[in-house]
Amino acid sequence: MKAIFLSLLLAGATISAAAQTSRADSILKVMYKQPDQVLVAAHRAAHADFPENSIPAIKEAIRLGADIAELDVQRTKDGVFVLMHDKTITRTTGQPGAVADYTLAQLQSSAAAQWQSYERADPYIP
Repeated sequence: MKAIFLSLLLAGATISAAAQTSRADSILKVMYKQPDQVLVAAHRAAHADFPENSIPAIKEAIRLGADIAELDVQRTKDGVFVLMHDKTITRTTGQPGAVADYTLAQLQSSAAAQWQSYERADPYIP
């Protein structure tokens, strides 16, 4: 009985993974094999209503139907990779310096202060 349950669980996981892969495959197919078809890209995710490159902005871009969310990755002083569009944090947090000059904890603190203006934002740098 356990073997049957595990087989069904594995089959379900495989089907789920195949469904996710097929969505990614369909986007790649359009990008590389159908250049005349337009894809909608959310630059810095849905940053009009949420802080750019944030998890809420990514979820909103998906909800709005964007095919692709364009995101940028930077590395912090303590070696953590974060989603941050610019190499510096001045524009997004009001603090001077590069992402690489700050630890993740310092960036989180700066982001929390800056993101208070967004009603639906979770002050978390992914």
